[in-house]
Amino acid sequence: MLTFRRAIIGSVLICSFLLAGLGSVYAARPAASMDHLTVKVTKTAKVWGTVTVDYKHKGKLKMVGSCSKAKCTFKVPHMAKLVLTEKPNTPTTWPFKDWKVTNGGKTTTSKAKKLKFTISGGKATVKAVYVLK
Repeated sequence: MLTFRRAIIGSVLICSFLLAGLGSVYAARPAASMDHLTVKVTKTAKVWGTVTVDYKHKGKLKMVGSCSKAKCTFKVPHMAKLVLTEKPNTPTTWPFKDWKVTNGGKTTTSKAKKLKFTISGGKATVKAVYVLK
């Protein structure tokens, strides 16, 4: 009877150690990293446009969100191929001019209606510029 108890206790201890080790393996898995995107839209007395943020995943676009305020922030999957689309609120008086992109420490300008890029260094800022006609 004593050897049976020892065998049970030994089995329970071995299972406990195995489960504890297995749990630490799963706990050590890093969470998916995210990049940070700040979107700014020209604002005077009101905001002059809306920017939609999408990213490509397995060949399909997935929507992150849209920004119709002076400033919005988004978390996007690390190294995702972003696609930003602009839509002016009043295109006849305040049309879209260009994008100002600060990414990886460099600032660039693009006049394309759709902006496509990948974030470098974990964060980027994009400004949709609208001008009075």
